[in-house]
Amino acid sequence: MNQGWIKIYRSIMETSFYRDSQAVHLAIHLMLKANHKPKSFMFNHCLIYLQTGQCITGRHELSKQLGISASTIRRKLIVLQSVRFLDIKRTNKYSIITITKYEQYQTGGNDVDNEMDIKRTSNGHQTDTNNNDKNEKNDIGTKAKELLDYFFNEHLKKRKLKYLVHGAKDIQLLKTLLKDLTVDNIKDMINRFLDSTDPFISKAGYTIGVFYSQRNKLQENEINPYRELK
Repeated sequence: MNQGWIKIYRSIMETSFYRDSQAVHLAIHLMLKANHKPKSFMFNHCLIYLQTGQCITGRHELSKQLGISASTIRRKLIVLQSVRFLDIKRTNKYSIITITKYEQYQTGGNDVDNEMDIKRTSNGHQTDTNNNDKNEKNDIGTKAKELLDYFFNEHLKKRKLKYLVHGAKDIQLLKTLLKDLTVDNIKDMINRFLDSTDPFISKAGYTIGVFYSQRNKLQENEINPYRELK
């Protein structure tokens, strides 16, 4: 039987994922499952040592516990990882989810709000927010340029043609994708897109604009980044 309690800061209402009820449900559930102190135990005949704020679980197990489909669990894990709410360590036998600032949440640290992609409203915190937003925008811009270079090189390799870059438009589309997906996720999608023989894509052209329009289909067919979580 589960016992004890956790702290939930009101600042969670200001996170970028708060309006996503399934992501919030998953976030709170993982905080409840996380160890409140270091613990060791046997798992699949291996001795596992978990730190405070960590747990071993799987998307199918989470699906049963939360009443949310496994594919949706996968997508919400990506969302929570993208805002640095959690991290996932994978091995060939198991995966460990870590709530990145669990100890701060539970020990009453005053810096919790700075760690969760929060939109500030108070004047006292506005300067820090502007700096954080600027750093995040610069980071996304760098990743978008990396992805544009990757698309260009893979297009030349797979399609045997030089891709005609559409400058700021292509960069903006890639930045939008980076709000919900990691660089590796998008690179996997790019590879599947450029290898695709779909009649629509073949006719419309292998451009980033068409790639962006096909993002939902490409995500559904994505190699599951959490396949280790069983």
